[in-house]
Amino acid sequence: MKVTVTAGNGRFDPDDDRWLPQARELYRGLASETEVTYQHSAAEPGSKGMGLTEVAIAVGPAVVTGAVAAITVWLKRDRDRAVHLRWTVDGVQNEFTLTGRTVDNPTMRAAVENGLRAATGAEAGTFGNAEGALEPADADPADDNPRE
Repeated sequence: MKVTVTAGNGRFDPDDDRWLPQARELYRGLASETEVTYQHSAAEPGSKGMGLTEVAIAVGPAVVTGAVAAITVWLKRDRDRAVHLRWTVDGVQNEFTLTGRTVDNPTMRAAVENGLRAATGAEAGTFGNAEGALEPADADPADDNPRE
């Protein structure tokens, strides 16, 4: 199954030179876990260039935990970051957005895990439990991009 992943933030325009390296960091993290295909969204009227780059990742039961952990670690680095995920199963499009502010919420993590489990047909228990399976080592998000 392919899941489209779009990096977002609350501070920069999608084509801002300060934002693009941050988005690429997420996509490299995902590429270390699974196959990644880069996609370009259509340019918005009045903007220059190609619009925000997205990636499509190949998601199956064997790679979901690593992909979700890569997203979690990336989100924790700055509370203004967001990741939008979108996929289609049996003609029905599903989507959700995780933010740096909600990534530590156990209910949100459990919902992500259960949604991806259902979408990929993974066995129960594949993703561990909400208390620890996706918990990165650092508990406090660092703002590595101070406001200017």
